[in-house]
Amino acid sequence: MPRCSCPSSLLVHGAVSPLVMEDDIPKTVAEESVSSSSSSTQIYSLLGREELKATRDHYLDLPLGTLQGDDISRIYFMMKAIINKEKGVAMGKAVESLLKRAIDEVNYYIGRKEKPAIKITNRLYYRVLDAWAKSESVGGVLRAQEILLNMERKFQQTRDDAIEPTVYGFNCVIDGWARVAHKFGSDESGKRAEALLAWMIQLNELEEGKSRNLKPDLITMNSLINAWSKSSMPNAAQRAQDILDYMEDNQELSGIRPNDVSYTSVIVGWTNSGDPSAAKNAEKILLRMEKLYENGVTVVKPNVVTYSSCINAYSKLGQARRAEELLQRMQSQYEKDGDSELKPNVFSYNAVIRAWSLCQDDPNGAHRAELYLRAMERKYKEGDISVKPDIYSYNSVLNSWAKSMKWEAVERAEKILAFMEKAYADGRLDFQPNTVSYTAIIDTYAKSTKKNSAEMAKKILSRMETLYMSGMNPSAKPNTHTMNTVIDAHAKCHEPHKAVKAYEIFCHMNKIRNSGNTGIVPNIFTYTTVLNACAFTFRAEEKEEAFGIALKVFQDLKANPFVQPTHLTYGTLIKAINNLLPRGDERRDTLIKPIFMQCCEDGQLGRFVLRSLQEAVPAKTYLTLLRGSRKGVVSVNDADLPSEWSRNGSYFCNIFCSIINGSK
Repeated sequence: MPRCSCPSSLLVHGAVSPLVMEDDIPKTVAEESVSSSSSSTQIYSLLGREELKATRDHYLDLPLGTLQGDDISRIYFMMKAIINKEKGVAMGKAVESLLKRAIDEVNYYIGRKEKPAIKITNRLYYRVLDAWAKSESVGGVLRAQEILLNMERKFQQTRDDAIEPTVYGFNCVIDGWARVAHKFGSDESGKRAEALLAWMIQLNELEEGKSRNLKPDLITMNSLINAWSKSSMPNAAQRAQDILDYMEDNQELSGIRPNDVSYTSVIVGWTNSGDPSAAKNAEKILLRMEKLYENGVTVVKPNVVTYSSCINAYSKLGQARRAEELLQRMQSQYEKDGDSELKPNVFSYNAVIRAWSLCQDDPNGAHRAELYLRAMERKYKEGDISVKPDIYSYNSVLNSWAKSMKWEAVERAEKILAFMEKAYADGRLDFQPNTVSYTAIIDTYAKSTKKNSAEMAKKILSRMETLYMSGMNPSAKPNTHTMNTVIDAHAKCHEPHKAVKAYEIFCHMNKIRNSGNTGIVPNIFTYTTVLNACAFTFRAEEKEEAFGIALKVFQDLKANPFVQPTHLTYGTLIKAINNLLPRGDERRDTLIKPIFMQCCEDGQLGRFVLRSLQEAVPAKTYLTLLRGSRKGVVSVNDADLPSEWSRNGSYFCNIFCSIINGSK
């Protein structure tokens, strides 16, 4: 594998810095004295949020010129308590307000040409950087980076060592970019983290004869890997691995030896990548770790997080057998060595259950998923709390049964839900069925061939609404997907008046939306599924009614500025017209031609539309519509269809042409 190139200035001698925790920030002599002599400075960690806010407001309201030397340590510990209790942007603002109060105090004395009673050090700045970096906000991380830049500017102006940015400050901001990597639809977070690393190196090189303490350390590199591994961009996982490869190749020169966090972060990167070879690449990293550990490199010892992440990589691809083998391998290793760090936990088992729920090449996937759920329940009853099933465990098995198409799926899923409901009624809140649980049951009915399955799906929906509205189960609130699944159940059933019943759910959704509930809003799947219920209405006495519903739904769709029809919508509508109106009915040609032209204008022409059209109109009309208004085109075979007809669809002209050729 080709290795990446990194700045040569990383190749410097020096020991690897330990993990920098909050209490590892060097203290000044004065601060050490205060913090060790007075436990009152740490009392803030015992305060509630409102008490802490009141204390902060008290400090902010103190007149300028009243702070004493001890107050800096108090402000520091107050900042630390705020970070532990608050979240998001509010946390960053609260902590920065205390720094500003301290700066205003210093400026007050400077304005009076007096010596300040307090001294601000980089410790206060680091708390602010830490707060903004942990805000989980892109704007917050940008603010942290701005503050770091201001620190460096001030240091360059004053050469005051007390406010000199060190590697800790840079690591805070790089870690901040790693925390928000998932919020970018690009590799922006990784690039920004690398830019900070490059700046560190540049600053370190500019100093002559003086160490700036800006040499990247293990935390720097692991945070950089993390920034790439949390991105969903196709190249992100490879970039994370390139950095790991560089660390391996240059550890003797740089003094930075990758550890278990380094390798596990790369595995997570491959897991998140969506790459078809992601699982194999993740397992290759795991094998490297195992080999290094066997050769005496103890810092890269794989643990339960490492194995579970690798299992999860196979899980996302539905490769259940391999995921299961890795779990069994971890379990065997744990039983052999008794190493608690290799003991499978709920996340390990959940990943295997999910793998079986996504597995498409084994008809017994749902049985296997439930088998692992029962194993978790048994182990938990025996006293192993680390594998206690959670709501995700049960919901994954429910979804597995929904997808199984097995005759016993409804009974098995209902039994699991009944257990969850009883456990919740008995006060076991961690078994509380939620929207996902009930929607999975509805989906099981939607895919079932049992009689009255659509009506049962509707009853589950009514039960959800009752539980939610009554307050008996606030987590049972139906959403758009729930409603769509009930409509789908009606569309797939063979019961009378399926189109009417699907339309009733559609109207119910609109009524809820109009009441101000933004959690239930018809989307394109809603419209298309109702059209599908109409298209497959085969009772002669119901066809005219279904046809009317199809037209009303499509008119509603055209009037909705927030939803655009897709090639599936147009194809289903054409199929509905074909199935519901008899041959010779003038309405067929009157409707199909403008619908097809609108489809082309929207750029939604695809294989399904062409097939539906071919079934609905005579061959001559079909070819005429495909030629459109293009002058001089004698045969459709002689020219590609206009690319703009399919610009927003899922197929390209070569597919269209093959269909056209096959129609002759």
